[in-house]
Amino acid sequence: MKLLKLVLPPLGGSSSRDGYTPALIDTASWATSSSPTLVSASATFCAIAPLLAVSVDANPLHPGIRTRLTARDGSLALSLLHSVANRHAQHVFSFAVFHHLYERLVSPTSALTPIARARLRGAAAPLTASLFTMYYVPAASSLTTPQLQFLVCHRLGIPLPFVRQTPPPAHCSPRCHQFPPATPIQRGHDLYPTLPHLLHHLACGAGGYRTSRHDALVQLIAAVARDLAHANIDTSQRLCSSARNGTKVDIVISTPHTAPFVVAVDATVSCPLVPSYVSAASRDSSLIFESRAKEKNAKHLPGCQGMGRAFIPVVFTTFGGIGPPEARAWLDSLFSDMFATEVANGGTGQDTQHRRLLFYQSLQASLVRSTTTMAVQLSAHDPLGGDGDGDEPPPHDAPIRPTRSQSAPA
Repeated sequence: MKLLKLVLPPLGGSSSRDGYTPALIDTASWATSSSPTLVSASATFCAIAPLLAVSVDANPLHPGIRTRLTARDGSLALSLLHSVANRHAQHVFSFAVFHHLYERLVSPTSALTPIARARLRGAAAPLTASLFTMYYVPAASSLTTPQLQFLVCHRLGIPLPFVRQTPPPAHCSPRCHQFPPATPIQRGHDLYPTLPHLLHHLACGAGGYRTSRHDALVQLIAAVARDLAHANIDTSQRLCSSARNGTKVDIVISTPHTAPFVVAVDATVSCPLVPSYVSAASRDSSLIFESRAKEKNAKHLPGCQGMGRAFIPVVFTTFGGIGPPEARAWLDSLFSDMFATEVANGGTGQDTQHRRLLFYQSLQASLVRSTTTMAVQLSAHDPLGGDGDGDEPPPHDAPIRPTRSQSAPA
């Protein structure tokens, strides 16, 4: 498309390049032209035309692009390509191509394994691309080399390069109840092929790293609610979600000026690739959000309703996805007052949108830092000569967050 902007004048009109006009008007001859640019343009249009021709409901392309390329007889005409040459359509075509490729790869009829399809779907879930769209890196979202390696390799299915052992460790920390060094993952177990990716270690509760990861995410949500929604945050008192069962949520947020006035929030992190989720995750990336939210609702919602509170489960995945949709809607609502104030002062809302994006990026960066710490620390034990402590502190770039029993910092 960029090359065509240089060589393609409005067909039939005058141009300083009159020597090119006859060849450009005769679009039927482009496929056999001596110009590599015209040959490529013809081949590309023929390849992209099936994507343009699908129904309006299923078409991922912008309707305006399809309309401008449609002739009077309803066919897609190469002769109308000039009508989109100056409309910055490159990203539209690129999106269509990759969307088409993605749909073919995740199809049940593709040659990919279920875990490969689950990985593709998980990496394409809502908000998972936020860390890859940063045009500058704020301090809250900075990552070290191992953390960047985890972010990319976990999404691509590449063995984690900071796993130094060959073969990868088939065990976890001595404090792990499932796979300590004395009883490692055996050949034939569902997790055995995933050892280079440390999928068990990303969810293991040994050493307290999972709790630190969870609490770091909760504290970020609490800080934004306090700062933007002027909410009263309770992370240590009145966390019961039932008057009888003794269940507790992570935080209770009170906003006397905005409904719902009292919201109980409970967060969790899950890996879509572990055996218990991979089959469903290979079919639909939203199923893991729905199933985990259903578990949380069954545990907390009736009790919260009985206490006059709303309840919001927030589910994170190791890919950086955030769901279910009602959780994303509630997190967005924390920025509503900021948006209204900006617009009332003559703004467009872009500053609020930027602040919202930074918030999601900080959540994902915290998730990556903490998860990398889990993978490094829990896989680092030597079953023959390790000290077996299992409580090493995280590296300096992954600070330990306050636990649930501590109040949120100001």
